[in-house]
Amino acid sequence: MKINQLKSYAALGLVTMALAGCGGGDGGGTTTSSTEPQEPYKPEHAINLDILNLNDGGNVDTEKVENTARIVSAFYDNVINNIFSDLKFSEEPSIDNLKNYMEGKNNDDQNALFRSYKINSHFIHIVMKKNSPTDLASKNIFEEHSSQLGDHYYSLGGFVSFDKEMTCLLMLTGDLETLRCGDESSAMKLAYVKGLSVNEFDLKINDPSVSFPKTFVEFDPNSRSVIVNGSKKADLNNDSTLSWQL
Repeated sequence: MKINQLKSYAALGLVTMALAGCGGGDGGGTTTSSTEPQEPYKPEHAINLDILNLNDGGNVDTEKVENTARIVSAFYDNVINNIFSDLKFSEEPSIDNLKNYMEGKNNDDQNALFRSYKINSHFIHIVMKKNSPTDLASKNIFEEHSSQLGDHYYSLGGFVSFDKEMTCLLMLTGDLETLRCGDESSAMKLAYVKGLSVNEFDLKINDPSVSFPKTFVEFDPNSRSVIVNGSKKADLNNDSTLSWQL
């Protein structure tokens, strides 16, 4: 997967992405709370959760939660939109319309320029071909400020293309939606899970030029609690901050 490290923000007009917090370690780097200078992010097809728009106050771990959830949600949206575009559906892209199309299918093979699909009643196996592009670079989904202490940003042109094939498995069964892409040898490994009691966002980028750490976020919408990497826990407050447990 080719990831462009940009030298000019304005010339290329691509998004800036909050990759990690400075201030050292996994939990430090806080400042006085201030209004987040960013546009609210709302996904198209992924579940719209409070953790997608947090007031991080410069907290490194809170940034990881927000930006991991955002990039995984954006990739999920991209996969859904690509299916409708590649297969030339006349309906508006939506999970319900996709489920209706999948009903009764059994290993229905469909091939497009950049992707191929094997469609069944409850799942779709997707092969993203070599050099298949994505639309992430054009999405305004990441925080844009760079002057606030505690935030550290890199310019990233989005996930432009893949140097080799990457497979994804999209499963839509009842109230459960899951997308799993790549493996340990892929340039990117990603997982999205929408369930009744838990939502998961798992992201690993295997590229030495990118300093986004492997991050696994679990969010329980009922208890409004967050777990990062299976151990670090926080509670979501009404002011969109996270209270991290020691």
